[in-house]
Amino acid sequence: MTEPRDVTWFAEQLRTSGGDWEDQALAFVEMRLGEVTPALQGNPRDFASAQAADTYRRWLGDTYLLSGKARQALEMETARFQANPDQGTYRSVRSAAQAPGQPEDLWPGLRPQLIGTLEQQARWGALVSILLDEGEVGQALAALAEMERAPRPPLYGYSSRAPDPLSQYQAHVAKAAEESYPDEAIRLYRCVAQALIDGRGRENYQQAATYVSRIRQLSQKQGREAEWHTFLANLRNSNKSLRALQEELDKAGL
Repeated sequence: MTEPRDVTWFAEQLRTSGGDWEDQALAFVEMRLGEVTPALQGNPRDFASAQAADTYRRWLGDTYLLSGKARQALEMETARFQANPDQGTYRSVRSAAQAPGQPEDLWPGLRPQLIGTLEQQARWGALVSILLDEGEVGQALAALAEMERAPRPPLYGYSSRAPDPLSQYQAHVAKAAEESYPDEAIRLYRCVAQALIDGRGRENYQQAATYVSRIRQLSQKQGREAEWHTFLANLRNSNKSLRALQEELDKAGL
């Protein structure tokens, strides 16, 4: 039995057999984790060992939580986060830290360390998603600003009409920012609409018109109608040759 998924599947069968089998299942997976850990210490880029370790730790973390062993679960999930800081591993650490039996001040003390790790490693996309999930819109805007400033790698695998990853984050943050940060929401919606227009294609133009409509609503709500009319006029004039875009703006009542 060499595949990590086969190992955890077998361990799960043991665990659900009842009696002392759960302890034996945990010990079995812990042993397998101990076998791959030295390989990672010698070569952190050993992808196969890293994947195996993550599979074992994820199963152990989940099983420890089910068994009421929150401390051990947190150790496993923290190791997963350290190996790959992202939105998923962050949430797993949070769940383990907030599990019944854990000290109330554990998560508030641990969270800044995780956020700091994400910032140090420039995991801005994950950080934006996490902060939005936690309702920290102002911090999400700050993280997005870092993401906007960061050099953007070539979008291998993306066609000119595929959604831009940055634009997707901008759209999510803009929606969350509408009430508390309307000026930022307007700026971000403008960026998203322009990226869609630059991507060409009627489907992109339809989506762009939707965001332009949001800009209108927010501008009117803020009493910035003159600025809105100027923006719309400039948008139409700078894209006179894009008949499909003009048609979609007309359809949207713009």
